[in-house]
Amino acid sequence: MNTMITSGIYDKHLEQNGSFSDIDPTELAYEIEKNWRRYEWERGDLIDEDKDEREEYRIMTCEVEGFTFEGTGTYSCGELILIDGVEPK
Repeated sequence: MNTMITSGIYDKHLEQNGSFSDIDPTELAYEIEKNWRRYEWERGDLIDEDKDEREEYRIMTCEVEGFTFEGTGTYSCGELILIDGVEPK
């Protein structure tokens, strides 16, 4: 009986510390893509570039709620203008 009480208290402790997560990474990826400017992104490797349009496409990553997300960053004239295709990694 003590085991059940201790276990229940420990479970409550873990829950309060955020150890149990009901966050859906796919839904969070949608939210991040929609509001990508609110997040801190790390610029990664070059995927492709269009020299005529002075655009380049790079892998972009960010970490939110303990999950890592990756998307495609579009740069125009060296400035980040869009991140799309965000998905959990």
